[in-house]
Amino acid sequence: MIPLPITIEPYLAEYFIAKYGKEESEPIRISDKTDLYHVIWQVLERRPANVPPVCHGNLVFMLPERRCGKDPLWYNHIGQRGVQMIERSIRLEFNNEFHTYMESNELAGRPIDISVAICMFITRYELHSISDEALKKNYYRWRNRVRPHRKRGYVYKKS
Repeated sequence: MIPLPITIEPYLAEYFIAKYGKEESEPIRISDKTDLYHVIWQVLERRPANVPPVCHGNLVFMLPERRCGKDPLWYNHIGQRGVQMIERSIRLEFNNEFHTYMESNELAGRPIDISVAICMFITRYELHSISDEALKKNYYRWRNRVRPHRKRGYVYKKS
């Protein structure tokens, strides 16, 4: 297995390391049952001759090895477009888990306050590079898109 570092948004890297990695220094092995594994497999390409190997990044993957198909000895490069696709996939997973966590709190009769629930989510995944206010805005925007709040129309009676 060959490690491959990429650079994505810091809070997504922190989330992914806390969820799948054991330690920050070790490369993350991704199960072949996840969507991200297949996204990485699709974006692997041969390293261009004029591009040096990447030695730094905030997230390090172990390249997938399969019995047939792309050999990681040759296909061990992810271009900028591929990094964006991986970042989009991780962001989708993050938002899905965050919104599910917040909705389960709200559907349970809101046993804890939204701010406290967000702080609990931040401490669960050890997120240091995103604020609780940013997550609160993210949740409110998503909630208004999914469940728009309709203003009640007032009818004034003339006496």
